[in-house]
Amino acid sequence: MQGNPKVIEQLNHRLSEELAAIMQYMVHAEMCENWGYPKLAKHLEATARTEMRHAETLIKRILFLEGTPNVAKLGEVRIGANVPDIVLNDYDGELLGVRGYNQTMALAAEVGDNGTREILARILEQEEAHIDWLEAQRSLIEQMGLPNYLLAQAEE
Repeated sequence: MQGNPKVIEQLNHRLSEELAAIMQYMVHAEMCENWGYPKLAKHLEATARTEMRHAETLIKRILFLEGTPNVAKLGEVRIGANVPDIVLNDYDGELLGVRGYNQTMALAAEVGDNGTREILARILEQEEAHIDWLEAQRSLIEQMGLPNYLLAQAEE
């Protein structure tokens, strides 16, 4: 089915963001594992896998719309130097993703591509759940203090 070129272009932008998110979450997971925070590492790795499924969904949709997935372009990857930076960078990345998904959903609705809009709505829900979790981590760090938060992340 021939898709709208603007929608395909936007789907490729979302794909580049998802590919960056995969890399960022995987590096952050490995860093946390290396630092002795297996609980946090496990959650970040699971999030990276969710982002992989998002990328796969986008690739399938682009192909369905007779577009070409651009997997060579990678969005910005921001690696944190410590746990608070990791949480903040991942949070900022998710906010960027939510804005992008909302814009692409609006475009899809405008051009009558409700299939794409519905697919993106499912991804958007998961991205919002990531934001919710990251906001909770930021709150826990603030309430517990960083040493206590890190101690809790060191326990499996």
